[in-house]
Amino acid sequence: MRKTLAVLALSGAFILGSCANPLSTGGSAGENPSASASRAVASSSMRGINHAHAWYTDRLDASLSGIRQWGATSVRVVLSNGHRYPKTPASQVSAILSKAKALGFTSVVLEVHDTTGYGEDGSACSLASAVAYWKELKTVLSGQEGFAVINIGNEPYGNSGYGNWTADTVSAVKAIRTAGFRHTLMADAPNWGQDWSNTMRDNAPTVLAADSLRNVVFSVHMYGVYNSESKIRSYMKSFADRGLSLVIGEFGNYHSDGDVDEVSVLSCAQEYGFGYFAWSWCGNGGGVEYLDLVNSWDSSKPTSWGSWFRSAGLSGSSVPPGGSGGTSTLFGFEGSTQGWTGSGVSAGPWTVTEWKAEGASSLKADVALSSGKQLYLAVPGSRSLSGKTKLKAVVRRASWGNWAGGFAKLYVKTGSSWSWYDGGAVSIGSGTAGYTLSLSLSSVANLGDVREIGVQYVAGSGASGTSAVYVDAVTVE
Repeated sequence: MRKTLAVLALSGAFILGSCANPLSTGGSAGENPSASASRAVASSSMRGINHAHAWYTDRLDASLSGIRQWGATSVRVVLSNGHRYPKTPASQVSAILSKAKALGFTSVVLEVHDTTGYGEDGSACSLASAVAYWKELKTVLSGQEGFAVINIGNEPYGNSGYGNWTADTVSAVKAIRTAGFRHTLMADAPNWGQDWSNTMRDNAPTVLAADSLRNVVFSVHMYGVYNSESKIRSYMKSFADRGLSLVIGEFGNYHSDGDVDEVSVLSCAQEYGFGYFAWSWCGNGGGVEYLDLVNSWDSSKPTSWGSWFRSAGLSGSSVPPGGSGGTSTLFGFEGSTQGWTGSGVSAGPWTVTEWKAEGASSLKADVALSSGKQLYLAVPGSRSLSGKTKLKAVVRRASWGNWAGGFAKLYVKTGSSWSWYDGGAVSIGSGTAGYTLSLSLSSVANLGDVREIGVQYVAGSGASGTSAVYVDAVTVE
């Protein structure tokens, strides 16, 4: 899935699974199948976090230390072959492996990010180009067969030309094996990693059969396409039923293409014995800062997404019934309006740092007040809240302007008729702690088809002047 890291385009997050028979009982001439099996990395043991090393080379030591401190057993590290981003030299790859081993990781997944969106994004490179880079790293990776996983290329096709995914992946696997690599290989799905076309799902056996060592892990990236338990379970079950090894190479709790059902991603992965990697430690930009697991690269300052994943994905306990320790943040407005718009406002909305309920920023809009003035901050777009029980938001109004009282309501509109449901009026003021709005979802119809989430603000009789409204921390339980 497309994301932006600071000033560079990026995509990342993933899950991985165990294979009933990861290596064949036979091998090509001169190979020792049993030795190769003893060095294979068990995909089911990979539970960790993505780190965007290629763009933040100075953050390696602190990031790996923080990720390991959180309890991750594995880490997926972004590299570049120099086609699109600054090339990651062999010396840096060596340092990554050494540092990860010293910290006690059981494995490291190394991926070439320059292939992202090939076929649709003209700046991306082919899998063949990525293979050439892996060959350059042969000396550094030699002897690391039981530790380093070669993720051949990140999201190697966008939504165009992905019909070539199978042939290109088969060719890449064969080329890597011919070059003498005996590592576990990881093959990313097309469609920006999400495989909505089921190209990887349907052709995974062909790719596995092309590998002389039968040691390929398949990686799907779960973002907005995977917005329900049924979709997630169906996809994972298809791999588990056939004894194919699967990873969720990347996933988040929300993304620009929809609301991810992160609870089901983890619960299904744990049920089927698949591994997973959350996207990503820190450094996201361009409106997807909400995917950061920590604030300011500080392991002691988790975001709501990070706090939930650390507890649910790395603690060894079962997945809480809702995101973020039972609560999942849908909208935190960390550097982005996240698609929210205003109605009845005089300007905005924008993200601001002058007030926030959590994180570093909130959403704000200016308003010209009048008696009984009604205005709305809302986000349209179909999403599912199936299985959720409560929606919350924290709001406030500015201290300037005459509101003559006033109140706010948290609401949703659902179904094709856009039926309105709200949590009732709550009097609001300018208190810096904010005012929590709550909407019980137990009696809301069509939760699988929520068309709009928003806050209605209503000024009192006799209101006048100019003011502003804020919203932050829109969460669901």
